[in-house]
Amino acid sequence: MMNSDREYCVQLLEKLNDCEDLYGLLGEVLEELCAYLGFGAGVIYQADYTGTMYLVGSHSVYKVQLPRMLELNKHLTSEEINELAHSKTISFRETTEKDSLAEKLGEIFQAKSMVLVPIADQHSELLALVGIVDRRGVVRHLEEDIAFTGAVLTTLASFYKTQMYQQRVEATQK
Repeated sequence: MMNSDREYCVQLLEKLNDCEDLYGLLGEVLEELCAYLGFGAGVIYQADYTGTMYLVGSHSVYKVQLPRMLELNKHLTSEEINELAHSKTISFRETTEKDSLAEKLGEIFQAKSMVLVPIADQHSELLALVGIVDRRGVVRHLEEDIAFTGAVLTTLASFYKTQMYQQRVEATQK
């Protein structure tokens, strides 16, 4: 058990830096992240060429499954999808949020607490979402907790984005 956020970050970075195949490590990283931060589920969704998001990595303590597929264009306007793609972090706390995009995403995940980090390409097309959600109650509600959670997810998202691009390069070389 880690005594501090700093120790947790060092352990996570070491694990990610030593990893040859992030896809194989996703479940373990999400499980550890949820346990450390106190969230009920960790998710990674990746978009296909139509913009439909598919669950490619997850950890959940819920009996009810997380959505396997997200058709964001059925829940969000094109402006909101664009806003999401340009956002660094989206956080939602059921008791305090008044942001319509965060509220809509909270509804999609049936979340009471949520932190999502969008991954976009150089043209601001949404490629993936990395995040943690909780349906039980508000988790990590202090601003510094949300900032820490966002920073950890952003780090995971950066590693994931690199792995996605590497996979695309390898696919074109075959």
